[in-house]
Amino acid sequence: MANTNLTAWYDDVLPSVPGCPQPMALDAIRKATIEFCQRSWAWIYNPATANVVADQIAYPFVPPSNAVVSKVLYVFHDGVPIYPRSTDQLDAMYQEWRTTSDTPQYYTQEDERNLLLVPVPAAALTGGLKMRVSLKPKFDAADIESRMYEEYREAIASGALSRLMMMPKKPYTDLTTAAVHKAIFDDTIATVRHKVQKGYARAPLRNAAHFF
Repeated sequence: MANTNLTAWYDDVLPSVPGCPQPMALDAIRKATIEFCQRSWAWIYNPATANVVADQIAYPFVPPSNAVVSKVLYVFHDGVPIYPRSTDQLDAMYQEWRTTSDTPQYYTQEDERNLLLVPVPAAALTGGLKMRVSLKPKFDAADIESRMYEEYREAIASGALSRLMMMPKKPYTDLTTAAVHKAIFDDTIATVRHKVQKGYARAPLRNAAHFF
């Protein structure tokens, strides 16, 4: 899958902030890209199906090298949808959910690296775990999937410009224009997230509205 370097946004950003050093512009572009992906769920990724291992609760995410998992959108165990629960909810539901063994009905997370199946799988299952997630770039990412650049180029540029123009005492400080760019950025995020929630990200789970 092709990637686009974050410096591709220079043409959209630097002309509007004269005198801005490229490293500062790149930092704003990267932070805007991370925020856009995290809030919109736009960077959809389908990991390869994973084997379920008996008595193993944690299953590591395997995202592309330039990304981390931002949001789990759906999970199937043995072809059956299972649903998210917070650790507080699981504490109320089970005496000790980390060691209770049975057919998984729920999933949770304690970090961005692993998915936890609850109850802990009692039986092994080849290719039994399937999920769809949304990604966000790592904090040191140099690039992103090209589709994100092609589809959301202007919105992410606006996010970067709003950050840069809100900086005080810079030649390009402009709070009014920064607010305009922030509105474009936020409006696009809201539109994309609505589409993800209603359509292409959770289509297999039309009856499931469980998010946390």
